[in-house]
Amino acid sequence: MSTSAPVIDRMKELAAAGHYADVVAELRALENDEVHDSPFLSLIYGSAQARLGRPAEGLKWVEMALAESRKCGDRDVEKRALNVRGGIALVAGRIDEAADYFTQAMLAGSRDGDLYTIGRACNNLGIISNLRGRQAEALGSYEMAIAAMERAGLRRGIAQCRHNLSITYREQALLDRALEQAKAD
Repeated sequence: MSTSAPVIDRMKELAAAGHYADVVAELRALENDEVHDSPFLSLIYGSAQARLGRPAEGLKWVEMALAESRKCGDRDVEKRALNVRGGIALVAGRIDEAADYFTQAMLAGSRDGDLYTIGRACNNLGIISNLRGRQAEALGSYEMAIAAMERAGLRRGIAQCRHNLSITYREQALLDRALEQAKAD
Protein backbone atom coordinates (compact mmCIF):
# COMPACT_ATOMS: atom_id res chain seq x y z
CA MET A 1 0.00 0.00 0.00
CA SER A 2 1.42 3.37 -0.99
CA THR A 3 1.30 6.15 1.56
CA SER A 4 -0.13 9.39 0.27
CA ALA A 5 1.97 12.53 0.16
CA PRO A 6 -0.56 14.48 2.28
CA VAL A 7 -0.16 11.94 5.13
CA ILE A 8 3.62 12.22 4.99
CA ASP A 9 3.47 16.02 4.81
CA ARG A 10 1.09 16.11 7.77
CA MET A 11 3.38 13.89 9.86
CA LYS A 12 6.41 16.05 8.99
CA GLU A 13 4.49 19.15 10.01
CA LEU A 14 3.33 17.67 13.33
CA ALA A 15 6.78 16.32 14.21
CA ALA A 16 8.51 19.59 13.31
CA ALA A 17 6.13 21.40 15.65
CA GLY A 18 6.82 18.90 18.45
CA HIS A 19 3.30 17.46 18.43
CA TYR A 20 4.44 13.90 19.04
CA ALA A 21 1.23 12.75 20.71
CA ASP A 22 -0.68 13.83 17.61
CA VAL A 23 1.75 11.94 15.38
CA VAL A 24 1.17 8.79 17.41
CA ALA A 25 -2.62 9.24 17.49
CA GLU A 26 -2.94 9.90 13.77
CA LEU A 27 -0.65 7.06 12.76
CA ARG A 28 -2.46 4.65 15.10
CA ALA A 29 -5.65 5.54 13.24
CA LEU A 30 -4.14 4.35 9.95
CA GLU A 31 -4.01 0.71 9.04
CA ASN A 32 -1.00 -0.87 10.73
CA ASP A 33 0.25 -2.14 7.35
CA GLU A 34 0.38 1.41 5.99
CA VAL A 35 2.75 2.50 8.76
CA HIS A 36 4.70 -0.76 8.63
CA ASP A 37 5.17 -0.58 4.84
CA SER A 38 6.45 2.99 4.87
CA PRO A 39 9.99 3.42 6.20
CA PHE A 40 9.32 7.14 6.74
CA LEU A 41 6.09 6.59 8.69
CA SER A 42 7.73 3.82 10.74
CA LEU A 43 10.58 6.18 11.56
CA ILE A 44 8.41 9.13 12.51
CA TYR A 45 6.11 6.88 14.57
CA GLY A 46 9.06 5.33 16.40
CA SER A 47 10.69 8.69 16.98
CA ALA A 48 7.45 10.12 18.38
CA GLN A 49 6.99 7.10 20.66
CA ALA A 50 10.53 7.51 22.01
CA ARG A 51 10.04 11.25 22.58
CA LEU A 52 6.87 10.48 24.52
CA GLY A 53 8.82 8.26 26.92
CA ARG A 54 8.12 4.90 25.30
CA PRO A 55 11.63 3.91 24.19
CA ALA A 56 10.93 0.19 23.70
CA GLU A 57 8.03 0.93 21.35
CA GLY A 58 10.04 3.64 19.65
CA LEU A 59 13.03 1.34 19.19
CA LYS A 60 10.85 -1.35 17.60
CA TRP A 61 9.56 1.06 14.93
CA VAL A 62 12.91 2.78 14.34
CA GLU A 63 14.57 -0.61 13.83
CA MET A 64 11.81 -1.48 11.36
CA ALA A 65 12.35 1.81 9.53
CA LEU A 66 16.09 1.19 9.39
CA ALA A 67 15.67 -2.31 7.97
CA GLU A 68 13.01 -1.28 5.44
CA SER A 69 14.92 1.81 4.31
CA ARG A 70 17.98 -0.34 3.65
CA LYS A 71 15.89 -2.86 1.70
CA CYS A 72 14.35 -0.25 -0.57
CA GLY A 73 17.44 1.99 -0.77
CA ASP A 74 15.90 5.03 0.94
CA ARG A 75 19.12 6.63 2.16
CA ASP A 76 17.40 9.69 3.63
CA VAL A 77 15.27 7.61 5.98
CA GLU A 78 18.23 5.34 6.73
CA LYS A 79 20.38 8.31 7.84
CA ARG A 80 17.60 9.74 9.99
CA ALA A 81 16.90 6.31 11.48
CA LEU A 82 20.58 5.89 12.42
CA ASN A 83 20.53 9.23 14.20
CA VAL A 84 17.24 8.50 16.02
CA ARG A 85 18.51 5.03 16.91
CA GLY A 86 21.56 6.66 18.46
CA GLY A 87 19.36 9.07 20.38
CA ILE A 88 17.34 6.23 21.88
CA ALA A 89 20.55 4.50 22.95
CA LEU A 90 21.91 7.74 24.42
CA VAL A 91 18.81 8.37 26.51
CA ALA A 92 19.02 4.77 27.76
CA GLY A 93 22.62 5.39 28.86
CA ARG A 94 24.19 3.13 26.24
CA ILE A 95 26.87 5.65 25.28
CA ASP A 96 29.08 3.40 23.14
CA GLU A 97 26.09 2.14 21.16
CA ALA A 98 24.86 5.71 20.68
CA ALA A 99 28.29 6.84 19.48
CA ASP A 100 28.35 3.99 16.97
CA TYR A 101 24.98 4.94 15.48
CA PHE A 102 25.83 8.66 15.37
CA THR A 103 29.12 7.85 13.66
CA GLN A 104 27.30 5.71 11.08
CA ALA A 105 24.87 8.58 10.47
CA MET A 106 27.71 11.09 10.10
CA LEU A 107 29.56 8.89 7.62
CA ALA A 108 26.40 8.28 5.59
CA GLY A 109 25.70 12.01 5.59
CA SER A 110 29.26 12.72 4.47
CA ARG A 111 28.96 10.25 1.59
CA ASP A 112 25.77 11.96 0.42
CA GLY A 113 26.81 15.55 1.12
CA ASP A 114 23.85 15.79 3.52
CA LEU A 115 24.71 18.79 5.70
CA TYR A 116 21.70 18.33 7.98
CA THR A 117 22.68 14.78 8.88
CA ILE A 118 26.33 15.73 9.30
CA GLY A 119 25.36 18.59 11.61
CA ARG A 120 22.95 16.50 13.68
CA ALA A 121 25.35 13.58 14.03
CA CYS A 122 28.34 15.80 14.89
CA ASN A 123 26.29 17.65 17.49
CA ASN A 124 25.28 14.34 19.05
CA LEU A 125 28.86 13.07 18.96
CA GLY A 126 29.87 16.29 20.73
CA ILE A 127 27.37 15.56 23.48
CA ILE A 128 28.84 12.09 23.91
CA SER A 129 32.41 13.40 23.99
CA ASN A 130 31.39 15.94 26.60
CA LEU A 131 29.75 13.22 28.71
CA ARG A 132 32.96 11.22 28.49
CA GLY A 133 34.97 14.22 29.69
CA ARG A 134 36.67 14.70 26.34
CA GLN A 135 36.05 18.41 26.00
CA ALA A 136 38.52 19.06 23.18
CA GLU A 137 36.83 16.34 21.13
CA ALA A 138 33.42 17.77 22.01
CA LEU A 139 34.47 21.26 20.93
CA GLY A 140 35.69 19.91 17.60
CA SER A 141 32.44 18.03 17.02
CA TYR A 142 30.34 21.09 17.84
CA GLU A 143 32.42 23.28 15.51
CA MET A 144 31.92 20.76 12.69
CA ALA A 145 28.21 20.65 13.47
CA ILE A 146 27.92 24.44 13.43
CA ALA A 147 29.79 24.65 10.13
CA ALA A 148 27.46 22.09 8.53
CA MET A 149 24.35 23.77 9.90
CA GLU A 150 25.56 27.20 8.73
CA ARG A 151 26.26 25.90 5.22
CA ALA A 152 22.77 24.37 5.18
CA GLY A 153 21.19 27.59 6.53
CA LEU A 154 19.58 25.80 9.48
CA ARG A 155 19.27 28.46 12.17
CA ARG A 156 17.60 26.22 14.74
CA GLY A 157 20.35 23.63 14.34
CA ILE A 158 23.01 26.32 14.68
CA ALA A 159 21.39 27.51 17.91
CA GLN A 160 21.26 23.99 19.33
CA CYS A 161 24.93 23.39 18.51
CA ARG A 162 26.00 26.75 19.95
CA HIS A 163 24.04 25.98 23.11
CA ASN A 164 25.93 22.70 23.54
CA LEU A 165 29.22 24.40 22.71
CA SER A 166 28.49 26.99 25.38
CA ILE A 167 27.84 24.25 27.96
CA THR A 168 31.20 22.65 27.20
CA TYR A 169 33.00 25.99 27.53
CA ARG A 170 31.20 26.64 30.82
CA GLU A 171 32.24 23.24 32.16
CA GLN A 172 35.85 24.14 31.35
CA ALA A 173 35.44 27.46 33.22
CA LEU A 174 35.87 29.34 29.93
CA LEU A 175 33.03 31.66 30.77
CA ASP A 176 33.88 34.41 28.26
CA ARG A 177 33.74 31.87 25.45
CA ALA A 178 30.53 30.40 26.84
CA LEU A 179 28.90 33.83 26.88
CA GLU A 180 30.21 34.55 23.39
CA GLN A 181 28.42 31.46 22.07
CA ALA A 182 25.28 32.31 23.99
CA LYS A 183 25.17 35.73 22.31
CA ALA A 184 26.03 34.50 18.80
CA ASP A 185 23.31 34.54 16.16
